[in-house]
Amino acid sequence: MTEDRQRKNELLVDANTDYLTRLNNRRKLHDFLRHTPCMAGTSLLLVDIDNFKQMNDTFGHDDGDRILVAFADILRGAFDPGSIFRLGGDEFAVIFTGAGEPAGKALERALDAAHGIVAETRRQAIHPDLSVSVGVAAASGPGEDFGSLFKKADIALYDAKCAGKNTCCAWGGGS
Repeated sequence: MTEDRQRKNELLVDANTDYLTRLNNRRKLHDFLRHTPCMAGTSLLLVDIDNFKQMNDTFGHDDGDRILVAFADILRGAFDPGSIFRLGGDEFAVIFTGAGEPAGKALERALDAAHGIVAETRRQAIHPDLSVSVGVAAASGPGEDFGSLFKKADIALYDAKCAGKNTCCAWGGGS
């Protein structure tokens, strides 16, 4: 019986973990969102590696995989691994639940961390053209849901891309 339980747990971990980066995957994110309330102070970072497709096409998928793994390690060093999710390709999400923390303070902390990620990718020189764009949003109140928070962070990420990439933008404001 214990062996069966252990195997089921292993299968569940595999189903919720991205094979390449060993981060939580999109499926795990959906489970998290279903079971975790979006409280005031919750912030969301959406992180995208700039020009990743061109790097992958130019240098090959093995190089692209190495970039993704190295970038996942940077995220792991900056955040609680339980709050990091690989959405697919070169897109990642980080959730700060910020229980009891004012939204502005959580957003400021999230922005500082995002700027740190950009600086760390440059410092490590994982790839000469590597940069990241980050969109950040904070829950505006207790009634907000994660769907709304994702839309805001996605718009902020789009703003970061439009601002020339390699930057971080917050919902409702610039970098």
